[in-house]
Amino acid sequence: MTNINLRQALRMTIQDLALNRREIAEKGGISESSLSRFLAGETDLGASRLESVVNALPEEAKSRFFLLLSPPISTPNGSPGLSLLARLENHLKGCDQQQFMEVLKIVVDARRERLEAN
Repeated sequence: MTNINLRQALRMTIQDLALNRREIAEKGGISESSLSRFLAGETDLGASRLESVVNALPEEAKSRFFLLLSPPISTPNGSPGLSLLARLENHLKGCDQQQFMEVLKIVVDARRERLEAN
């Protein structure tokens, strides 16, 4: 398993969950054509617009998006294992929705800080 970038993670999330691109674009405050061009690798959205699009995703899709961005962790035998976020998600399945959303917010904020630092 290799690391994927923000564009790939968003494209995969939209495809895997059969999300409506037009609805996501509208909720994210951009045109559907801008979203399509970004997903095709023809243009960049910039951090602010990309954040708006990600925030427009349904909660399940946000979780999927950030899971895709999480790097895999090697198992003791050296083979790729679940990502840290995937392990965390498995652990949190017993949590209620509010607890899960609090953890997700921490992850989103940390990712935002990392993007802003670069």
